[in-house]
Amino acid sequence: MQNVNLILIESMLAKLIQLENFIGWVYDYQIARVMTNDFTKYRVLGIPHNSCLAVASINPNEMSHVPEEKQEIILLCVLVATKLPQDDDLMRTKIDHFKDQKSSIGTPDRQIDEITQNELQFGGLECRVLGTFFMDRDGLWLGSDFESFAMVICLSVYRLYRKALKKIVNYLDPIYHYAAHALVEQLRLKGEIKPYKIGKACYPFTDRIHRRDRRAEKVPVFVQPADFLARRTADLGMTRTGKSKMIKQMVSVVKRVADESHNKIGQIIYDINGEYANANQQDKGALTDIYPEDTLRYRMLETPNVEELQNNFYIQLNDGFAIIRRVVEENKNHQQNDVAVFLNASFDEPEKDNKSSYRRWQVRTAAYQSMLFMAGFSAPNSSKYQLEANLALYHQKLNFYSHIWQELRGQPLDGTAVIATDFPQAVKEALSNPDPLALETALAAWEPLAPIEYDLANKDRTLFEFGQVVDAIEDGQFAPPPIERLREAIPGAWTHERFGTRICHNCDARFSCDSYRRYARGTRQTAERSMTYFIDPDPDQEDRRTNGLRDEIQV
Repeated sequence: MQNVNLILIESMLAKLIQLENFIGWVYDYQIARVMTNDFTKYRVLGIPHNSCLAVASINPNEMSHVPEEKQEIILLCVLVATKLPQDDDLMRTKIDHFKDQKSSIGTPDRQIDEITQNELQFGGLECRVLGTFFMDRDGLWLGSDFESFAMVICLSVYRLYRKALKKIVNYLDPIYHYAAHALVEQLRLKGEIKPYKIGKACYPFTDRIHRRDRRAEKVPVFVQPADFLARRTADLGMTRTGKSKMIKQMVSVVKRVADESHNKIGQIIYDINGEYANANQQDKGALTDIYPEDTLRYRMLETPNVEELQNNFYIQLNDGFAIIRRVVEENKNHQQNDVAVFLNASFDEPEKDNKSSYRRWQVRTAAYQSMLFMAGFSAPNSSKYQLEANLALYHQKLNFYSHIWQELRGQPLDGTAVIATDFPQAVKEALSNPDPLALETALAAWEPLAPIEYDLANKDRTLFEFGQVVDAIEDGQFAPPPIERLREAIPGAWTHERFGTRICHNCDARFSCDSYRRYARGTRQTAERSMTYFIDPDPDQEDRRTNGLRDEIQV
């Protein structure tokens, strides 16, 4: 039995009990109330707020005689002082004693007797239960509560120092230990991730007694780097207690793990006060100084050697529009009808399969971006927005031709599309650039084909409308469209051309058309200018007007 006891007293559970640091007993389970006295408090160098206490009914030197149900240690955290049940009577004694005093430091003839003084030195501590330590599977485990409320058992309370405190503050749950190894394998890190020291355990800021006593050795505190990898971590503390320095250490540790394992682990830091990107007076350092080659700094203001970080209203449509909406609403201008319509607009991009909705979104987006430019927002380079305009004009023709080719002639047809007859602006600029790579890039980005889906219904509709035109011609119905129709702008047309300019200018009947004559004269047109509407368009102008597969709005 003696040999068994020698083995048991060396267990991690027994080493948490330090008999010389006894301070009292637990007398109430409700919120873990502890009875102690001034003598034991001074003997253990005080009991600061938030200090850790070990509660047990075992004698660590006689572990072989301890039944299994008692082989546990409850961990407490000191919260506040509390009264004992008989403190009300003792409080009256203390007050009467103070009333009899004739001096601020007391007089020898008016001292409290030893028996009463012994009673007065006892007091209570209110604590919070942190958990229960116990041995299982050859390891030390910590449960988050305790199993039983034993009333007869005598629970002694000890303050933790040195090795026992070091074990508590650096305790690593076996389950977490296995999970950390699994995380290392999952992240494909190489080698063992070693814990690193972040400081020393120190309960009170007023550590006068602890600095001078050899028992009050400052216990080092270590943190597991795996805590910061793919996990949430909070760094809490009062002002000037080293929170920023702790964050820098955490970042450095993750960087060290990445370097040692030859892996890339990215870290994004939202530096609200600039204490990590710039050196400060408190810890005399910055992350950019420590890792100048591996650190990028971003800022929302133009700053030398710092990347600019701003919302691009032209690209981040919803983010920029949300900012504009807040500004307008703060100025109380959003009650006007036209402003209200604008603020209720949506720039959520629809699915491309829904061609009608996607087309409307393109037009709405291009108009909004043009408004941004007119309002003074600098447009990004090559801010050109292409809109597939008037494809409906080609749908009927191509579907009818497809019907003739495929149905009447019996020739296979892979698909239908319209080919742009003019280079886009990017290609034109590249052609004037002697750099061949620029031209190659522009041509690679250009898509001159606009596919048009073959639809049998379009063929029938085209045939019906063509028949209507033939019938009108045979019946002598040549009534021109009204002047209002000629003045309408064609949606998506190049430079917002009107119907009269885009369509009627290419019609041979315009010389005898009353509506076109009135349109050409206009309200303020000179005779010389009006004649240009009757002259046949030059080839370049014709090419420009017939290239309109993709109409471009240049901002």
